[in-house]
Amino acid sequence: MSSDGEATNVNDSFKGASFEDGFFKYLEDERFADSSLRVGGVTVPVHRIILSSASGWFDEKFREAPAEEQILTIDHPLSQFSKILKYMYTGSIDLNGEDVLWILSLASFYRINQLKVISSEYLINNITRENALSTLLRASQMQAQEVEDKCVAVIAKHFSRIIDASMGSDVTELNRLPIHLVTLIFRRDDLCVPHEYGIYSLVCHYLSENTSHVTREERDQLYSTVRYLYLSDAQLKTVRENEDIPASVVDANLIGARRRVDFAISLEYLNDFDENGLFCYIGTKGGKEGWVNPFVKGRIRLNSSSVEKGNITSILEHTKKEFWTMDVPSSWLQVNLGSTRSFIINHYTIQHGGTIGSMAWLTVTGGTKADALRNWVLQGSNDGKNWTVLRRHVNDLSLNSAWSTASWAIYNCSTPYSQFRILQNGHNSSSNNFLSISGWELYGHLYEKETSDGYASPEHCK
Repeated sequence: MSSDGEATNVNDSFKGASFEDGFFKYLEDERFADSSLRVGGVTVPVHRIILSSASGWFDEKFREAPAEEQILTIDHPLSQFSKILKYMYTGSIDLNGEDVLWILSLASFYRINQLKVISSEYLINNITRENALSTLLRASQMQAQEVEDKCVAVIAKHFSRIIDASMGSDVTELNRLPIHLVTLIFRRDDLCVPHEYGIYSLVCHYLSENTSHVTREERDQLYSTVRYLYLSDAQLKTVRENEDIPASVVDANLIGARRRVDFAISLEYLNDFDENGLFCYIGTKGGKEGWVNPFVKGRIRLNSSSVEKGNITSILEHTKKEFWTMDVPSSWLQVNLGSTRSFIINHYTIQHGGTIGSMAWLTVTGGTKADALRNWVLQGSNDGKNWTVLRRHVNDLSLNSAWSTASWAIYNCSTPYSQFRILQNGHNSSSNNFLSISGWELYGHLYEKETSDGYASPEHCK
């Protein structure tokens, strides 16, 4: 009852913390605090029951220390620990690529199991070939097994692009890994390497950089990851001359060693005309050089059924330049990767052209949608005569404005092809037979045969 005799609604004067809001308001309010933390020279009042329920580390510390000595010193920076403390009070946290590793580290240290799960899942979903090695190193330090497993799989899949063994690229990050992880990576059947001698060279380099803290047994285990059976005679002779490798290790690997899966470079689609596509890869020699049009350099060949306007090379230039075939039924555009390459496609991207013609013509034809692809098939071939339909498009409205782009997935394609063709098998958006296009890119898995420079030359593209 209030002083004037009227009933008081308790819920109007006090609202308890909801599960959604957590108990964060009590972190900012010293009421009911029964302990303190010393973090970077700052004293932070806390509630033992909340921290103990969230953290195995705090539960243990509070059980050990007498109630009158409940001031714990935290050795982590306040800027980092404050995020962890807020999570323990609220059950929520904002993660990003810059701080997730140290959040996982602190979650492991303070034994905050749910935060460790959340951080691990975030990392697993954001591991790329660019960060896989550094993430693996941190994950191993924090004993985050699921993150380790995903990193190892990504490294194996993209190994030739992460570390170009044949070119002697910087392998500092690889050399920093514990030897059991390097051994695990090199043992994989799906390790993406062009030749075994590159692995042997990396093994020798790793051991030379880690001599002081590697046992004899660990050295032999790492040497045994090389598939010596698939070295050339000259390479095997060099291995035999290495006195650090026991002959028994080499001999054991010469009998029945499995060949690794066919070497393929993974070129995965992320977004339209990103830098992961096949033509971008060939044009930059795998990212080793600045971009040059691979057709101009003779690394691939382009062809079309006819030419109405534009230059066919422009479809690889990533610029707003149109190429048109003549107004003829069954018009087509074709790329030949050459005899040194084959490609298993799983995505492809097309860019439409811009607006052309008079304003009256644009009004009649729908302006920016003029002569856009609507009915076509994407085909693959290995001889330029027999073609397999990889995807069929019927009245596809994806390309619907000037310079618009669209991408499509290719499902269940497991055959590598050396030639691809866009064949228009119906009218375009203006009921014409012009095949109008200003950009084309392919994504998937590239297989390359070794040549003098590793890339197709004009004579390979016949």
